[in-house]
Amino acid sequence: MQRCLSAALCLASVSVSWATVYWLLNTRPDGVDRLSRAFAAGTGANEAWRQAFPGLTPEQADLELHDYMKHGQYAYGEATVAKASTSVAARALSEAEVKALLATLAAHALP
Repeated sequence: MQRCLSAALCLASVSVSWATVYWLLNTRPDGVDRLSRAFAAGTGANEAWRQAFPGLTPEQADLELHDYMKHGQYAYGEATVAKASTSVAARALSEAEVKALLATLAAHALP
């Protein structure tokens, strides 16, 4: 896992990543489907991108994404979801569980 140099850079990276996902889903859904199928078939990232979005250069993608972020139309769907039946139980953690949890948190903490 890569670490960010700062929280602001992490947030910007995540924001652009999600903007890219929405742009592709809303403007090139067939390409997203082809990309998913290529990944499922074990195709490497660069080749999968070329198969899914033929002719779309990184420079062109940057321009289109920038335009989409400024002027794009966002599609959305609605679904009715049944309320899940859940229960919550509290219990004390063992010392080993606490140490494992703290190690996980430390591993994912920002510098």
